[in-house]
Amino acid sequence: MNSKHIHIPMIRSLTAMAALAAASLAFAQDSQPSQREYASPTAKSRSNDGGISNSGDKLSHSDRNFIEKAAKSGMKEVEISQAVLGRLSNQSVQQFAQMMVNDHSKAGDELKALAGKKNVTLPQTMGDDHQKKYDDLQKKSGTDFDKAYINAMVDGHESAVNDFKKNTDNSDADVKEWVNKTAGIIRKHQKVIIAIDESSASAAELRVTMAKAVKEIVQRGSIKEIFIEGGSTASAILQAMDIKKLEPINELERGVVRMKANDLFITVKPGSYELPQLVKELYSIK
Repeated sequence: MNSKHIHIPMIRSLTAMAALAAASLAFAQDSQPSQREYASPTAKSRSNDGGISNSGDKLSHSDRNFIEKAAKSGMKEVEISQAVLGRLSNQSVQQFAQMMVNDHSKAGDELKALAGKKNVTLPQTMGDDHQKKYDDLQKKSGTDFDKAYINAMVDGHESAVNDFKKNTDNSDADVKEWVNKTAGIIRKHQKVIIAIDESSASAAELRVTMAKAVKEIVQRGSIKEIFIEGGSTASAILQAMDIKKLEPINELERGVVRMKANDLFITVKPGSYELPQLVKELYSIK
């Protein structure tokens, strides 16, 4: 193999929080997806039939406003996350969206029961502001779609955490209990989505930086051979070097293909594959 070669390893997440995010998402998938409408008022919540006590007169104005606002926010989390399921390209983001549907549907059911007990009629729509974010998201596609959803979740959870902090001293004991329980869930969601956002941004930025560096090295020197680990890394490098056509030469090992672009040989190994011993020897990789 030509000695004038460079080896580009696969770009991985550099944040420890990404591992925590993966762990959080793993155990969150135990429950099945819920398709229940979030916090939608029912006949019971509009009346006192069925033995539900009427303590609505005891609920303060601020508690009522908070319940209604929380219902809209939770409805937004569920409806947006349901809409993106199956369309996201990042598996971690896909798992996060499913967690949103599961957790917020459950919280919505609990809020619905609480509203019925307190004789509070919950809103049936997410509100104009949330609807606009939902509509804007539907216009995106590909990685832009993933990023738009991540941004919406980061912003939404920051707002929700602040709102719940302001309402930890509710005058009603039942409302306070629901707030304290749900606040913990929202804080967990916030940590996970921040970890996903940071790891995604770090990996993407590193790929772009490395691609530019590889391009400069190839242009300055007499590099004839490039060995790249990871499809995303390879894509970034080929894009930076404006390589649009590759001629397959041979398959060194299963999934490890050597190709040619002009006078440059490029070998690509999928990131999920183990590095074969033959390839290590050919490229002097330890």
